[in-house]
Amino acid sequence: QTPKVLRPYDPMLFDKDTDFTKIIDVPESLRNQFEMDLVKSIKDFAGIPSGSSDSLINDYSIIERMFDTPLKNVYQNITASTQKEPQRLIFDQIVNTFFRKKADKYEFYYKPWIPRYLSVDQSYATDVTGISMCHKERLKEGGAEVFIVDFTIPIVPISGDKINLESIRCFIKELRDIGNLHIAGVSFDQFQSQNTIQNLERDGFTVKKISVDISDGPYLNLISYMNQGRVFCGKNIFFKNNLKSLQIVKPKDGKGKPKIDHDSTKPQIVEGDPTWDKSFIGRYGKDVSDSVAASIELCESLYPIAQDNWDPKELVEAGNAEIEREKAREKVQNSIKFMF
Repeated sequence: QTPKVLRPYDPMLFDKDTDFTKIIDVPESLRNQFEMDLVKSIKDFAGIPSGSSDSLINDYSIIERMFDTPLKNVYQNITASTQKEPQRLIFDQIVNTFFRKKADKYEFYYKPWIPRYLSVDQSYATDVTGISMCHKERLKEGGAEVFIVDFTIPIVPISGDKINLESIRCFIKELRDIGNLHIAGVSFDQFQSQNTIQNLERDGFTVKKISVDISDGPYLNLISYMNQGRVFCGKNIFFKNNLKSLQIVKPKDGKGKPKIDHDSTKPQIVEGDPTWDKSFIGRYGKDVSDSVAASIELCESLYPIAQDNWDPKELVEAGNAEIEREKAREKVQNSIKFMF
């Protein structure tokens, strides 16, 4: 985006979609320099590198439209401490959001029969780990295939601790063995995950390596699908602000191809105001968006043709029906208690 000088009553300052992290307060002593040569002053005085970088997504309404759906999600993040046992460490934090008990078995709340594709952007100490799962459906009108992101789970390391990597392997197995999901494919972003990959393959999973840092293809596909209104996801503040942080970064030496990245000079914001329209949580990072791009790439490569139709009304109706059933169960329970 082309930089510009904002006056005190500029409409951008009152627009909720404005990226306020990119607004610089300039001291009065530097005002003339900024007004005479804005681009040079931004580089010289604001400390922004001379190697230019541009936002990958300039129209934030594309991002908001993707979240305009009744799909469930982890809104913010979870933790996974190395001080805790890995078994069910992640699963137990998300089970009540995504699963329901049916005949003493867990069942995913939305179309549990469709094969799922799960991708992990794994970190260990200071970075966020992203775990995302998706599947494919098609639009009733026109038949275009769409990608339904079942969940995006950011795992934030606790201060002074690291992320429990074993819990990630356990979680993938638990989605299949306890959650009764068909996990048709799993991907990891780096060879450092080799031990986990081998363990999962021994357990019968199909595992691939997909790195969005090596190839821009997964991100370019994701953005293309988003532009066409073919990606749907429940609200997650990390994912939203990861997408806003994506940039096309040109090499500082002017050689080589530009790549999709984020501003690595600043630490990712992992806490603060979680309000959807104002929060910066997830800024200066792309761990969660990496995992979503990889899961969609994995789904597209392994799942041939979508059979089920995407209809968000079914989600609302199913949710309302579940609420009514719960009320009926409570009424019966209260009647029984009264009788005895």
